[in-house]
Amino acid sequence: MTLKIEEMYADNKYDLVVFFFKERSILNVEDLILFDFNELMFVPGIKNELVYEVQAVFQSCLTINTSEEIEKVVIDNKKACDVDELPKTIYEHTKLIAEGTVACIPDALIATVYSDVPRSTSFLHSCISQGKIRMSQLSEDDFDRALSLKGLGASSVEALREIYQQYIKGERIKDTTTAKRLEHISIDQLFNKLPKGDLFIRHCRSKGVENVSQLQGFSFKDTKIRGIGSSTMEVIYQAYLEVLKLPLEDTQESALLEDIPMENMSIPVCFLDRLGMSKDSIEVLIENGYTTIKDMCQIGVSPYEYSLIQYVIPFLRTPITTHFSNQLSNEKDTSRKCLIQKSQGDTLQKIANEIGVTRERVRQIILKTIRSLMDSAEMIAETLMQAGEGCFTFPELQQLFKDMTMAECCKYVLLESNEVQYLSFSDKFVRKTLCPNDLDFTLQQFAADIVGQGMNFYDHLEMIESELLRRNLNFLDFEDIMNYLVKTGYHFYGEYVIKGNQSYALICYDAILKYFPFDIKLDSNENNEDMRILRKIVDKNYHGLNLPGNNRALTARVASILVLSGRGRYCPIGKVIYSTKLLDEVYYYIQKSSQTSFFYNEIFAQFQGRFLLETNISNAHFLHGMLKYLYPDDFNFERDLMVKNGAERKGTDDRLCELLISKRSAMTKSEVIKAIPGLNDFVIAFAIARVPRLIQWDYNVYNHIDNISCDPNDLSVLEKLIAELMSKHSGYLSDALLFDSMLRNYPEIIEKNRMENALNLYYVVEYYFEQEYRFRRPHILAKDFPVTDLTVANIAKTLLGCDATLNYSTYATLAKSLGWAEGTLYSVFNEIVRDFIRISEDDYVHRDTFSVTDDFLNETIKRIGGLVEDSGYFGLSSIFNFDTFPDGPYNWNGFLLESLVDEYETGFKIIAPQVRDRRYQRGIIVRENASEMAFEDLVVNLLQKDGITKLTELDLIKFIKNKGLITGIVPQELYECSALPFKNEFFTVIR
Repeated sequence: MTLKIEEMYADNKYDLVVFFFKERSILNVEDLILFDFNELMFVPGIKNELVYEVQAVFQSCLTINTSEEIEKVVIDNKKACDVDELPKTIYEHTKLIAEGTVACIPDALIATVYSDVPRSTSFLHSCISQGKIRMSQLSEDDFDRALSLKGLGASSVEALREIYQQYIKGERIKDTTTAKRLEHISIDQLFNKLPKGDLFIRHCRSKGVENVSQLQGFSFKDTKIRGIGSSTMEVIYQAYLEVLKLPLEDTQESALLEDIPMENMSIPVCFLDRLGMSKDSIEVLIENGYTTIKDMCQIGVSPYEYSLIQYVIPFLRTPITTHFSNQLSNEKDTSRKCLIQKSQGDTLQKIANEIGVTRERVRQIILKTIRSLMDSAEMIAETLMQAGEGCFTFPELQQLFKDMTMAECCKYVLLESNEVQYLSFSDKFVRKTLCPNDLDFTLQQFAADIVGQGMNFYDHLEMIESELLRRNLNFLDFEDIMNYLVKTGYHFYGEYVIKGNQSYALICYDAILKYFPFDIKLDSNENNEDMRILRKIVDKNYHGLNLPGNNRALTARVASILVLSGRGRYCPIGKVIYSTKLLDEVYYYIQKSSQTSFFYNEIFAQFQGRFLLETNISNAHFLHGMLKYLYPDDFNFERDLMVKNGAERKGTDDRLCELLISKRSAMTKSEVIKAIPGLNDFVIAFAIARVPRLIQWDYNVYNHIDNISCDPNDLSVLEKLIAELMSKHSGYLSDALLFDSMLRNYPEIIEKNRMENALNLYYVVEYYFEQEYRFRRPHILAKDFPVTDLTVANIAKTLLGCDATLNYSTYATLAKSLGWAEGTLYSVFNEIVRDFIRISEDDYVHRDTFSVTDDFLNETIKRIGGLVEDSGYFGLSSIFNFDTFPDGPYNWNGFLLESLVDEYETGFKIIAPQVRDRRYQRGIIVRENASEMAFEDLVVNLLQKDGITKLTELDLIKFIKNKGLITGIVPQELYECSALPFKNEFFTVIR
C-alpha cells in the first residue's frame, strides 16, 4: 500500500511542508526518493529543525515499506560523481562503492540497500522484526541465521552477504577503538568553524550523518555540494584526514602536539568550545590536568585525549591572529571597510556618506561583523590575559598582530566583548570577572581616600600598591593610576600629584622636605637666597608649576603649612624629631599651671635639657611652632606668648583604645572617624605614635595589641624565625620575606590573628620586638646593621654597596630577592637616584663623581641647537644617531642627553607628558625661554601654527605622531586640556 504525503505528515506543523510538496507534484512517499531535502531550507517559514524532522519521518517510513512495495530506488548521483553511466539502483550503486568509484550513503537503510536484490524480502522482514533498520546494525551472524529463513537458499544468502561485505569496505570502521573515538566527535565539532562548514553539515544531515564515524567511505573529492567549491572541499577533507591520523593501538603512551605556534600556547582548554568542541570533552581534558594548549604540548596527551582534540589541531597550527585576519578578509568588502574605518576613528556619518547608506545601516553592518569575529578576538584576548595575569594593553595586542590595522580592528571588536572590559584611560583590557561592578566608583573612592588633595606620588607607591590589592584593583599598575588621575582632573608636577590645576603651597612643602637640608627662610626680600633656590628646584623638578612672581605672596601661602623652626625660618613637620611623651608633659604642665599665659622662652627654658637630648627642637621659636602645630585649638598663640583658652584636650587616646578593643578587630580610618566625630588624620596618627598598644595595621587601618593572640610559644617561634632569616641576609629582613616564611611554616599564627598581608605582621612584630631590632617599614634590621641614619635609601645603598655607580637591573634583582613589593622597589629607587645622574637606560653615576668639560658641554649645546632650530623643539625619542655629538667620558644616548639638559645651564629645558615611565623617553627638548610649560601647551601651539581648528581623535593621534611628539599611547592630559576640549568625537582648538 502506497503511503500518501498528507498521511505521512498529518500533524498540523507540517502543513506548509505538505503544501510545498503538492505544489511540486510530490504526492506519495515514493516521490520523495529523488527529493533533496535541502531545498526545504530555502522555503520561507520552514525552520532548519523542522527540515531535519521531515527527513527523519521519511526515513522511518522507508523501514516499513518492503522492497516489493518500492520496486526501484533511483539515487541522484549527478551531484556525487562524474561517471558516465549513473547507477539506476542501490544494488548497482553498492558495487560502485566497493570499487571506490562513488561515495556511499553513510549508514544507509537496510531496506534501501537491498530493495532491488532478488529474493531479499524475507531477509528484510527478519531484520525489521529484530529492530534492525540500518546497515551499521548488521553483523555476520545475521546472514548465518538467514540460512534458516523460508525462501532463501544458501546461494541467495551468500549474495546478500557479499553485498554487505562490499558495503562495509567503504562504510564500516574495522577497529572498535577508533570507531568509538570517531563516534564521540560530531560533524558540528569537526566542521563548524571551517569555511562553508555549515553547508557541509547540512548536506551530511540530509544523508543521516551525525558523527565522524559515519563519513567512512565518503568521497570528498568527487562530491559536489551546492555552495562548496573544490578548494573549500579540500579544506574540509584535510580536517577529516586529521581525525583519522590517530594510531589504532589503544596504548597509554603520550603523543606530543607539534607545529603549534607560540602565540597559540596560551589558549585555555576551556576556550576550545569556541571551536565546536563538546563540553564533555573539555571537562575530560581539564580533569586530566590540562589548562592550556601549552600543557598538552609539554606534557603530551594519551591517544584518547588526542582523539578529543584531533579535529581542532588544524586550527591550532595556524596563529590565532592569522585566523582573525583571514576571517576579516573573508567578510564582504562593505563589512570589512566599515569595521576598519570605524576602528580607525571615522564617524558613522562619514562612513555612511562614503558607501551611500544611512548611519543606522552602518551601525548594523559593523555590529554584525563584530559578532562574526568575536570568538577569534576573545581567544586572542585570552592568550594575552594568560600571560598578563588577567589584563593586557593595546600595544601588546599590536605587537602580537604586527599589523596596526588588524590590531585596531581586533581592539574595536573587543570593545563589545562580555569577557573583557576596556579601560580607556590606560588603553588596557581587563578580564571582566576581575573588575568590580562599580569600577568607576571604586576608582573615585581610591583617588579621594589615597591621593586626597595632593601627595608625592612616588613616595607613596607602597601604599598605593597595598590599597590597590585591598580594593581588588591589583590589575592596575602605577602608570594606570597616574593616567586615571590625570583623566579625572588631577595634575602631575614632576612627582607631585594634586587635585585641580595647581596648589603651589603643597608642592613647595614637598620640595622643601626633599631638597632642603632642614628648613627655609621665608620673607618678602627679593634677594632671599633660599627663595631663589626654591624657585630653581621647583622649575627643575616640578615641571609646569607657576609660582607667584613676588616673594610676599609665595611666602605667605607656604608658611601656613610649615612649622616655625626659628626666627623667620620654617620646616616641614616631616623633618621634626620630637618626643610625643615629652610634648604631652609640656601640654599638661601648661594646663595644670595657675598661669593663664606663658612666654615661649619660659617654657623652653623649663624643658631645655630634655628638648636638646630627645628632639631637634633647639629654640623657643621652634617650640612655638610645634605647640601651634600639635594643639591649635587648645591655646591662643601670639607672637611671643601663648594664652590658655580654658578647654583641656579630651582623652582621645583612651577613647580610641576602647573603640578598637570593643570592636575586637582592626578598623579603617573612616570607621574610626565615624565612631568618634571630630578626629582628623593627624590626631589619629599622633595617638598611634604616642600610645604603644595602639598599632598601625595597614595603610589607614588601625588595631589594638589586645586584639592580637600571641602566646609565649608564638613569640618564641617569631623570634627564632626572624633570627634565622636575618642570618641569611646579613642582618636584614623585609616584611614580605617574614610573612611568606610564616605562611609556609606557621600558618596557624597568621590565620588566628586574621593577618591578610605583610603589613599586618610587620606592625605586630614591631610592637613585640622593638627593643631587639630596628624598624623602618618595610625593613627589619639587626641593631648592628651598618646604617646610622635609618632611611630607606641608606638601607638600600648599604645592601647594594653602591657609592659611585648604580645599576637598575642589579638593584631590581636584589630588591626582588629580598621580597620587596613592586611599590617598595620603585619608591626606594626613586629616593636613591636623587643623588645620582642617569647616563643610560640602566646606569647611574653619583652626582659627586659625574663631570664633563666645558668644551664638551658647549659642543653638546650646539648640537641641541641644531636639532631644535627648524621647529623649535625635538623629541628625545626621535634621536637615533649621536655621531655628530662630541666625544666624552660616557657613551651617548637619550638618557645622558636628558641628564645634561636637566643638570647644566644649557639654554634648553625638557617638557614631557605628565605620566612618565623610567623605561621610555617621552621628553621634548625646547628652548629655555619657550612659552610652553607643559606637553599640552606644545600640542596646542603646533595645531594653531598649522591653522588647524578642529580634528578627530584619529587625526590628532596622527598629527602628534607625525610631529615626533609621541611613539605610543596618547597622553591623557590632551583629553582634559581646556585649550583643546574633546566633545562629540572632535578636538577643538581654542584660540
